[in-house]
Amino acid sequence: FYCPSGSASPTACLPGYWSDQTGLRNLSQCLVCPVGFFCPSASSSPSPCPTGTYGSQPALGDSVGCLSCPNHQDASAGSASCTFCSADFFADSTIASNLVCDNCLLGAQCPRNVSLETINLNTGKW
Repeated sequence: FYCPSGSASPTACLPGYWSDQTGLRNLSQCLVCPVGFFCPSASSSPSPCPTGTYGSQPALGDSVGCLSCPNHQDASAGSASCTFCSADFFADSTIASNLVCDNCLLGAQCPRNVSLETINLNTGKW
């Protein structure tokens, strides 16, 4: 909240902005919500985009602005992009920042965030 000079009551920071400070005098003192987070009106701290979503733009005003990860990709809460693969998939390639998630291989286990180099093979396989 901020309180312009001469106002009788405080004014909330706009959606996409936040502040945990008191004594603010104008809107410009509210902070822009960072990428990977959203800030509804009157936020005292940014809220992370949920797991499996990402916020690629600053100043998101609500969780609707958090986008679902595509193509079996996944993200931790508060992420600015999808950086690993969902369970049952593995990262086959991350060439040029292009994450490619493929089906888990026969005879392997693929929890979240597994790459070809870190895939869990069942006993007696390969």
